[in-house]
Amino acid sequence: MGLGYVLLKRLQRERRRRSRHALVPDESIASPEKRKGSCYQQDDSPRSGKKMRYSGPYLPEEMWQHIHSLMPMKDAARAACLSSAFLYSWRNRPKLSFSTETMGIVEGTTDFIRKIDRVMEKHSGIGVKALTIEFNGLFSTKARSYLERWLQIAVTPRIEELSLSMSKGKAYYDFPCSLLSDGSGSSIRLLDLYCCTFRPTSEIGCFQSLTRLHLEYRLTYVEVRGCSRLRVIENKAPNLHSLHIFYQAYHPIQLSFGESSLVKNLSIGYSSVLNHACAELPYIFPNLETLTIRSLGEVSAKHPENDSIFENPSHLRQLPEQRHDNLRNVKITGFRSAKSLLELTYHILENTSVECLTLDTSFESFRCSPGKPGRCSRMPKDDLMEASKALFAIRTYNEGKVPSTVRLNVVEPCSRCHVMEPFTVETRK
Repeated sequence: MGLGYVLLKRLQRERRRRSRHALVPDESIASPEKRKGSCYQQDDSPRSGKKMRYSGPYLPEEMWQHIHSLMPMKDAARAACLSSAFLYSWRNRPKLSFSTETMGIVEGTTDFIRKIDRVMEKHSGIGVKALTIEFNGLFSTKARSYLERWLQIAVTPRIEELSLSMSKGKAYYDFPCSLLSDGSGSSIRLLDLYCCTFRPTSEIGCFQSLTRLHLEYRLTYVEVRGCSRLRVIENKAPNLHSLHIFYQAYHPIQLSFGESSLVKNLSIGYSSVLNHACAELPYIFPNLETLTIRSLGEVSAKHPENDSIFENPSHLRQLPEQRHDNLRNVKITGFRSAKSLLELTYHILENTSVECLTLDTSFESFRCSPGKPGRCSRMPKDDLMEASKALFAIRTYNEGKVPSTVRLNVVEPCSRCHVMEPFTVETRK
């Protein structure tokens, strides 16, 4: 039994006692100085005159606020009706959770909205760190204007968790992403949206504190960029068709999409730690039609864990057979001599109906065009050597396995702007 519950019961008993025996201030109790440590204090009210109020045990204000924040919503609301100390804490409550469970019995959408609105009108909006609203079938067009007003009160640069659950099959809510601009989204660690349309724009800025994103139902397109601390992407949305991940970090990323994933268009920008993950893409996304893989950032000639085919010249693994007859176009930019990429390419040639396969060995962010001014982006010496190794690997391990029905495009670094030494393998005598 928690301290908050004990204090609430104590306050309720005192309220019942006062209703039976009206307290009349006199010299014996009216002066706090005369009764040091008393739990009663004089309260001047213009409507009811002087009366005594119960303030509970003497505790610092911060301790009262902490106790109040630990109470369930219903208990916290009742305590606020009994104690002015808790009333102040209620108006600055850091965690607000609204649902049919926390709000008690509700008689339809109108009553649910009324109860939430009564709380939000009295809340100062200061210090809200977590807001959860679960409509559970009670969301309607009427609730839209109220919801946006509640969000304007609660979503500030201090909010850390935001969870909205709309009603499946009813009117969808277009989440106002503008609320997350001007720094309001920079502190969010958890964003959980159910049955919402979520279309963030570049004006919002970076969700630099975001560690967990949960989007559920009616999700068709996802694009993830520059989340250096990203660890896991898990998807259960049945209608997700397009996924674009541009990710550069020094730790692996886990992709979980289920066996029935309907993702058809996948673009993934990878760093060195994703070499092995690339070989698993055919199993994660069995219904792909278009696959684009490109390297992010400067590529070093040093491969992790001897992944280069020339540093570890063992036989290429033959990945378990799994047909991908919908796959038509594949492009890998920043192709190098990594065994995992060669294995993935071989798997694509053997187990898909791909029509066009492009392997780009250049690492140029900009490529010049004949007849136009400007030069290609500069390529460091190590990258040029790696491109030369990749070309040799393609000719040795992939070109001979390309069916006549597949158009293979091998892109080399620009010969007008770069001088690339040919790579050769010394044979032992």
